Amino acid sequence: MVNYFIISISFFLLEHFYSFYLNFRQSKLLKNLTKIPEYCKDRITQEDFKKSQEYSKAKLDYKTLTSTIQVLTTLLSFYYPVYPYFWNLSLELAEKIGYSNEIIRSCFFFVFTVGVSVITEIPFSYYYQFVLEEKFGYNRMTRGLFIKDKIISTLLMIGFGLPILSLAIYIINWSGPQLWFYCWLLLVAITLLSITIYPTFIQPLFNKFTPVDGELAESIFALAKRVGFPASKDTIFVVDNSKRDGHMNAYFYGLFGTKRIVLYDTLVNELEKEELLAVMGHEFGHYKMSHTLKQMLLVQVHLVTLLYAFSLLINDDQLYQQFGFVSSKDSVLVGLTLFMFLYSPIDRIFSLLINIFSRKYEFQADDFAVELGFLNSNHLFKLHFKELGCLVYDPLYSAYHHSHPTLVERSNNIDKKVALYKLKNK
Repeated sequence: MVNYFIISISFFLLEHFYSFYLNFRQSKLLKNLTKIPEYCKDRITQEDFKKSQEYSKAKLDYKTLTSTIQVLTTLLSFYYPVYPYFWNLSLELAEKIGYSNEIIRSCFFFVFTVGVSVITEIPFSYYYQFVLEEKFGYNRMTRGLFIKDKIISTLLMIGFGLPILSLAIYIINWSGPQLWFYCWLLLVAITLLSITIYPTFIQPLFNKFTPVDGELAESIFALAKRVGFPASKDTIFVVDNSKRDGHMNAYFYGLFGTKRIVLYDTLVNELEKEELLAVMGHEFGHYKMSHTLKQMLLVQVHLVTLLYAFSLLINDDQLYQQFGFVSSKDSVLVGLTLFMFLYSPIDRIFSLLINIFSRKYEFQADDFAVELGFLNSNHLFKLHFKELGCLVYDPLYSAYHHSHPTLVERSNNIDKKVALYKLKNK
């Protein structure tokens, strides 16, 4: 007999103990860093270096604390059968309204788990926003906006989650052993639909998007023309991130006819025009090399693997009984919940693989910007220092957690590409 419970708990603890070990390594590295690193000693003041160290340590301590609490609450939720309790309560409520079928029961269970997740997460996100971020001058969110965001995001989660869940349960019960294939088709359809509706209907609920204009717009459109990006006032936007925090970012989003590049207003206000164009050159690199599509294909491999493995275990009563449930009968959502806990080590491996490709794509986008004639990494240093970004990372910690190369890795890569570019264009 396979003891799924012991295997799941063992992998869960092993993963978190390794994460704690990496946090310890990173914390030790930060503690031992008493001088400005050589690669940026002429670019940052002693005061900003000190702030960067304090901010990095504060975020790492917060991360370690929240991870510790997550481990304890997860173990307690299995020791005291919290999930079986909610599953049984869901049946009672479904019977009270006269609909005791699996889909209605699963909808109640979904609402309970989402509700518990949101409520238990609020103190941590509140502390992060209004204590940690406030201390370092990044918080600009009001408490009213914080509450509004939580309400809207929860309603969206339930509003979209319930019909998708209901359809998934129906498909799984209908398709039998081929559930992995039909569920994958469902997820592909949902992904493509979300790419279409997210920027048009969902994002405006949280932020205001303004088409880029003026001299900056003209310069961006000219650059876009050089690379063949279909730039217009409907594809490049500035978002009012400053109403939430002082952080800066830019990102490329979408496929096919929904491509967008979004610049934070904090970024636009902080960087000079040439520096912003260097950022745009990087984002155009992601577009030109189809990085979004490539990452989406990687995710599909992950999903097919996950769904196929789930199809092998969905009817195994041992999995359910070892976690305190009666059987696999009419319990698709329970099976998926337990399976995701069991599957987490494989999920982590896929995440590491996706991070490897993501870091590779970042280097490629930087290389593309150099080929466009942006021959330095000044904008990266400026952004990093304004963000009080960490100046040193333990290599194991970075490899495990980061989807982007570190500042020193990116700047070294750009310097090498610039040297080659100048040699080639003598």
